Amino acid sequence: MDTFIFIPARGGSRGVPGKNMKLLGARPLLWYTIQKADYLKSKYNYQWAVTTDCPITYSYALMLGGIDLGLRPIEHSSSTSPTYSSLSFHLNSAHISHKINRILVLQPTTPFTTKMELDEALELADLFPSHCLEHGLVSVRSVPHEFNANWQYKQVLDNPTTITSVLALNPQTEVVPRRQDLPKTFYRSGSIYITSRNLLFSNRVLGSQPLALCVDGMGYSINIDTQADWKQADSYVRHFRFFI
Repeated sequence: MDTFIFIPARGGSRGVPGKNMKLLGARPLLWYTIQKADYLKSKYNYQWAVTTDCPITYSYALMLGGIDLGLRPIEHSSSTSPTYSSLSFHLNSAHISHKINRILVLQPTTPFTTKMELDEALELADLFPSHCLEHGLVSVRSVPHEFNANWQYKQVLDNPTTITSVLALNPQTEVVPRRQDLPKTFYRSGSIYITSRNLLFSNRVLGSQPLALCVDGMGYSINIDTQADWKQADSYVRHFRFFI
């Protein structure tokens, strides 16, 4: 199925200012995700583009071979702007064929995504094309047992200074005493989203029942949002073998 690749790279960032063009190792953070897009372009002939409001980021993306879609407007570039707003805006571009309905979204904040992860996501999407177009696909990782939802609690007082009383998150669920008996749960890794033109024009990236690809063991787990995340990524990049 024909697919277009979007790389969202808004200029502003509160946690790590200017992070998309900030050097991680010897390269801008954005470079790592563009390498993934180029891998998919060479293997599947998918075109890619960076959506950004930053002229420097935009020029860099064009220099490395991205499609020229123009800068995203201010109204789609604030910290509260949802991802679907800029993507749906760009989908009306004459540079993107209206025959393309499947959209692959790669996040620059997850620079250690592997080509295995990308290939398996697309293979899964191809196995269930109709379901993927209706609900999308998201990459996930296993929740460590100590953070399992069945062992989570919430405060029952509105503004307690200490947790003097707690309540199980799901009081209807029988208490699971042993780690081995905990049900498997997952969280979004943030690295890959597959969506569709219809979903984006309905103001969504994912539907109610998206396909999920577990990417445990497929590269370092990092989603850069804070300075601490950046330091962790910097330690990873010194010994991670990138595919390029």
